[in-house]
Amino acid sequence: MMYGQYLSQYTVRSIFSNGDQSTNGQYLIGDGTTYTNGRDIPTLTSLRMTASEYNFADMSSTHAKTFLAWVKSQLRLGYPVSIGVYAGASYTGYDHIVTVTKVESNYNDNNYYDSDIITIDDHGQSGGTSPSTMPYYFSYTFLGFQGTRSQSRSSSQDYFLPSDYTGTYATGSYGIVYRGLADTNGELYRVRLTSSLNYEPGDMSGSTPPTAATQTLTVTISGLTAGLTYNLYEYTNYNSVPTSGFNAAYASSPSSATRTQFTATGTSQVYSFSRQTSAQAIYRAVASTSG
Repeated sequence: MMYGQYLSQYTVRSIFSNGDQSTNGQYLIGDGTTYTNGRDIPTLTSLRMTASEYNFADMSSTHAKTFLAWVKSQLRLGYPVSIGVYAGASYTGYDHIVTVTKVESNYNDNNYYDSDIITIDDHGQSGGTSPSTMPYYFSYTFLGFQGTRSQSRSSSQDYFLPSDYTGTYATGSYGIVYRGLADTNGELYRVRLTSSLNYEPGDMSGSTPPTAATQTLTVTISGLTAGLTYNLYEYTNYNSVPTSGFNAAYASSPSSATRTQFTATGTSQVYSFSRQTSAQAIYRAVASTSG
């Protein structure tokens, strides 16, 4: 949603698993052999996103520190990062995927420091009496975040970044950075979404899509120039989204998207739309004079 597109978790899992959500249906990050069969990057390519994986094969005794420095560097560039963490289970590599929302540091650089603070969003994995009361966010110092498989099973701490480097669970560090949207000609303006819901209802693990709920999506377009005219396109199928020539694509196939044309009154424009959580709501904003 940081890049202007909402898709149900169920839909993303179906793309990852080549249409069969009930078989290996979780969107996983990894090396393309042991864990994901190379499906994470192709899934994001299908969603017209650009991303790159961390080189998980660093097996030195300090690999977790090197990895955290990399995460910090990507956050400082403004990119969201997903990482694998231990959560007290026994899966290969990691137990759960979380999103890093921020890294706080007393130092203005990309280096690792024990005292740096990382905050992760666990997407409600830790549970609660209802989705609205789930903790979601967890913060740890870089030093306190690192732990072994054994520690994750015996500690009351919810999450650890794998620090093992010998033995059965020596699987390195798993991470992926989302760098933006596929935009061949540099036409796109920044679009960001927020939802009135902080969770997606229903069970995502079966072969039948979960019951949908209604949400309000707030669409914020930024980087605009007052007085100029822009087009906001909404696509309801990721396969219909072009990577260049957005205006020309709409002109040749108006049914592929819904267009909202507006003249900017400032540097940003905000719209709200009511959409089902099962829907695909993918937004692209371009100048009305672009290709």
